[in-house]
Amino acid sequence: MLFSAVTVLLVLAGWFYYAHSVSTSAAIRHAEAFLFRRMRVVELGKQGTYRFFYATNRGLQPGGGNLEERFDTDRQEELTFGSFDAAIEPTLGIGMILNPTEWFQNEEIKLESVSELDRARFVEKLRGFVENSPRRSLLVVVHGFREAFPSALRKTAFLGHVLDINSPVLLFDWPGNQGSSLRGYRRAREVAEASGVELARTLGLVIREVRPDRLWLIANSMGAQVAANAFDVL
Repeated sequence: MLFSAVTVLLVLAGWFYYAHSVSTSAAIRHAEAFLFRRMRVVELGKQGTYRFFYATNRGLQPGGGNLEERFDTDRQEELTFGSFDAAIEPTLGIGMILNPTEWFQNEEIKLESVSELDRARFVEKLRGFVENSPRRSLLVVVHGFREAFPSALRKTAFLGHVLDINSPVLLFDWPGNQGSSLRGYRRAREVAEASGVELARTLGLVIREVRPDRLWLIANSMGAQVAANAFDVL
């Protein structure tokens, strides 16, 4: 009798543990598989593909080839505007933030297209996404030290995925990849301080012509120096 009771208790305990673990695991998988995604306003016709925007003060090399590979490490006063589409695999989980190298795996975040837009077209496209968002909002992202243009695009897509806000996202990209040495760090600091002017112009353009009701800014690492200098200019 005692053996039977213990057996029943063990079976029940095992069942409850299995049901709890399976349901929790399934919920996590579903959440990471976009079944509960709120990031809908920037989703394109193909599920898992999202539209983002960028403004950059990088120099742009002439010629053919992929646009994202033609941006160099020189700062210029003229801004270049555009948009990019990123396909994000449902298997990409929030836990992958602990392993930054995974951000750059093509099977997880793939740049579908990177396009350059003139100022008027950029404002028109971005304003359309802002007006269709629930809060008429815009998130501006500024990355930091050692960031190249292609990686800045992928990290912006990843950040949008992690935050999961139903809002368009604008990357302000600056040439932070000046080298990993102390000299490169100092050079990047100088470029960051100078780039505040272009970020201020970008924010001014957004405020005057895109006119979101809510404007959020995230500045990572040395990108905070860019933001601080932009506020000084503004």
